[in-house]
Amino acid sequence: MINLQPLPPPPATNIDLSYLTSMFTALSDPVESKKQLAAMLEARQAWAAAHAAAIEKMRESDARVADNQATISKAQAAHSAALRDERQKFDHFCATAMEEVRAARENAEKLLAQATADAEAAAKLKADLEVRIALIRRAGL
Repeated sequence: MINLQPLPPPPATNIDLSYLTSMFTALSDPVESKKQLAAMLEARQAWAAAHAAAIEKMRESDARVADNQATISKAQAAHSAALRDERQKFDHFCATAMEEVRAARENAEKLLAQATADAEAAAKLKADLEVRIALIRRAGL
């Protein structure tokens, strides 16, 4: 039977121990230890300075964001007020125009009623006139 399992990796024979060697050397040599500690202290101070600068930049950025949000809020409030005023003016204009339309309609209805009444009266007068003319013609005048 054939084994399909992969072969295990070869044993590690060339392990790099230079890091451990340099560390032991630095610990055993006081001059080298001072150099290492000074380098670590310098790196720590550089990190602290960079960290403080980053925090200051974040504070400046937060302040600018707050200013921008305040500006946007003011602009939004002004825009909303302008829209509200414009809508009120438009609503007033529409109400006035609709009142004029209602008044014109009422006037047209009154005029139509008057014209209808006048037409009926004219028709009666015409009928009466035709009857009188017929009577005059029969009488021979």
